[in-house]
Amino acid sequence: MVTDKMFIMRILDNKIHLYYILTAMKIRKILFCFAVLLFTLNLGCPYSFSNQLPNHLKTVAVPLLEDKTFEFGLKERFTNSIIDQFMQSNVLKVTDLQHADSVFKGVIKSYKKQASSYDSDEKVKAYEIVIKIEIEFKDLKKDKIIYKNSNYTARAQYNIGGSEEEAKNVLVSDTAKKLVQEALTTW
Repeated sequence: MVTDKMFIMRILDNKIHLYYILTAMKIRKILFCFAVLLFTLNLGCPYSFSNQLPNHLKTVAVPLLEDKTFEFGLKERFTNSIIDQFMQSNVLKVTDLQHADSVFKGVIKSYKKQASSYDSDEKVKAYEIVIKIEIEFKDLKKDKIIYKNSNYTARAQYNIGGSEEEAKNVLVSDTAKKLVQEALTTW
């Protein structure tokens, strides 16, 4: 037999549950709207450098990097990755040197692969790749260096079972992205 007091307790209990359910639904709706807003604001390219460079710079040439290492294909990978980063930035149009307002050139000074960690038996567990590169970004119209880094060092590690080529590809891509970002924003 249900008493009036028990009946009222059930109603109150259900109202409290209903309150929490409605509150949770409101929070989800607010979070969903916030996520849609963030997604809408970020529809463009992942990063933008607009209005960071002098207005007269519209194009960039990226000649094949000089390579002082013996790593086959490294200068081509770096050059292509740098070109890709400029194209993704949508700030300067990539063109040949004759038609360019600016030039982004560099020298791969060194490439080293060295052991970075060992196991208890003193066997190599992981290797580290270290690349040193010199970069210069120059305004050809005003004959002025916009950005220069004479000794940029980039590092990547990979485990003994991993691929040196894969680590090298990631290192080249990440380094190119950082160097182009620095060149376009640090002048």
